[in-house]
Amino acid sequence: MLLVFRALLECRSASRAAERLSLSQSAVSHSLARLRELFGDELFLRRPHGLEPTTRALRLAPNVERIVSLLAEMTGDPLEFDPRTSDRRFDLITPEFVAALAGGRLLEVFAGRAPGASFGLRQASGEAVWDLLRRGEVDLAVGRHEAPPGTDFTTTLLYEDRYCVVMRQGHRHSGDAITYDRYRVLGHVFAYSNSELAPWEAQLDYGDLGADALVPHWLTALSMVSASDSIATCPRRLAERFARPLGLRIVEAGFFSTEIRVYAARRRHHEDAGIDWLQDRLAEALR
Repeated sequence: MLLVFRALLECRSASRAAERLSLSQSAVSHSLARLRELFGDELFLRRPHGLEPTTRALRLAPNVERIVSLLAEMTGDPLEFDPRTSDRRFDLITPEFVAALAGGRLLEVFAGRAPGASFGLRQASGEAVWDLLRRGEVDLAVGRHEAPPGTDFTTTLLYEDRYCVVMRQGHRHSGDAITYDRYRVLGHVFAYSNSELAPWEAQLDYGDLGADALVPHWLTALSMVSASDSIATCPRRLAERFARPLGLRIVEAGFFSTEIRVYAARRRHHEDAGIDWLQDRLAEALR
C-alpha cells in the first residue's frame, strides 16, 4: 500500500501508477481505498489534470519515503531499475543553461541505454525547488543551490564554471581580454532569471553598467548579442558550446571572481536505483 501511495504521489495518475508497479488498476484502486480508511482522509482527489494529493497526503509523503527506503534496506532489495526494460518517466528541475549543455547528450544516452524511458524538464527557484522535491514531484533538482542545513535533502556537485564576456565576431572591441573600465561602458544584455543565477546575484543592481536589455535566460542573451553590438556575460562552458553556431567571440574578463557551481539535489532518505542511474548519466553528459 505504501508503494501505491508513493507511485500515486509521483505519477498523479492511477493508470500510470499501476504501470509503474506492474499492477492492475483495480489493485491500485483497492489499495487506495484501504489507505483512505487507514488514514481517515481522501489522500488523492480527482481533478481534470489528474489526481491531486491532499494536504494530509503531502504531510505523510516524507515519512512514507523513509519507511519504504528503510524496508528496502532491511530486506536487501533496494528500489531496482533496469534501464534496458524500464518505461519510467523522470522529472527534473534544471535551469535552461544546464539543459542546453546536457540535454542533447542525455537524449542520446536514453536512446542508447534506456530506450523505453524518458525525462521531462521544468524550471523553478527558491523554496519552490525544495517544495517540489519534498512532495516527490521531481526526482532531481539541478541548479546553483545547495541543500539548506538540517533538511531532508542532499546535494552533489556536478561541475564548476566561471563567467566570461561574449560578443559577436567583428565587434568593435578588439583583443582576447577586456578591462572592467572598458566592460562597464559597453552596452549589455543581462540574464536575470532566478533559476539561472545564484540567489545573491539575482539581487544585484546592474543599473550602472548600461544595460541595453534584460532577458530571462543566457541563451536568449547570446542570440541577441550575435546580431548586435551589445555584449553578454555568461558561463564559459555555455559560451564555448554556442560560440561557433552563433558566430560569437569569447573574451576573458579577469575581474570576474565568482565561481559557478552547479549541484544535483535529491531527497536524503529516498533510496532509488533509477535516480542513482539518472544522476550518474547527467554527470556524464556534463563532462
